[in-house]
Amino acid sequence: VHWMETSVRPYQWQDGKLVRYLGASRNITANKEAEQERLAQQEQIEVLNGRLRRAMQETHHRVKNNLQVI
Repeated sequence: VHWMETSVRPYQWQDGKLVRYLGASRNITANKEAEQERLAQQEQIEVLNGRLRRAMQETHHRVKNNLQVI
C-alpha cells in the first residue's frame, strides 16, 4: 500500500478564465508507516503503565500491611 498526498490548484488568466489545473503529488507512505508504528508503541506503553500502576498499588498495600504488624 502506498499513501499519496495530492494538491491541486486552478490556473486562470487574469480575466478569470480557467486554463487548466496544476497539481503535485508526493509519496507519504514512510510517514504513515512511522505514524502507525508510533501508535502501536504508544499502545504498548499504556499497557505497561497499567501493569506498573497495579504492581505499585500491590506493593504499597503489602508494605502498609507489614508496617501495621510492626
